[in-house]
Amino acid sequence: MEKLDEIEKTWRFKLERNVDSNDVESLYLLACIAGEAGELANLGKKIFQRNYLNHDRLKLTDDEIKKEEMQEIGDILYYLYKYASHRGIDIDEAWKLTMAKNMKRYTKS
Repeated sequence: MEKLDEIEKTWRFKLERNVDSNDVESLYLLACIAGEAGELANLGKKIFQRNYLNHDRLKLTDDEIKKEEMQEIGDILYYLYKYASHRGIDIDEAWKLTMAKNMKRYTKS
């Protein structure tokens, strides 16, 4: 156990000395995006179960479900915009790049 403590102290020292706070913030924001996307996916799973498997764990009206979806999408957008801003990424330019790529990919020549 003593050897393990020594390894942990060394690891912590290297981490504290070498980690850039910008990297920590980026990682935190990406984890937030992933977490919120997971919440939206879980809501989608429950909607599927209700609509196709006769298993309604939501006990919500369609309007309430829509509101929940909107809140989760809003959370994702919030963290996505924060991440883009933190990294100096113009979200409109990112959107244009993606749309141009998709136009090439999905339009018939």
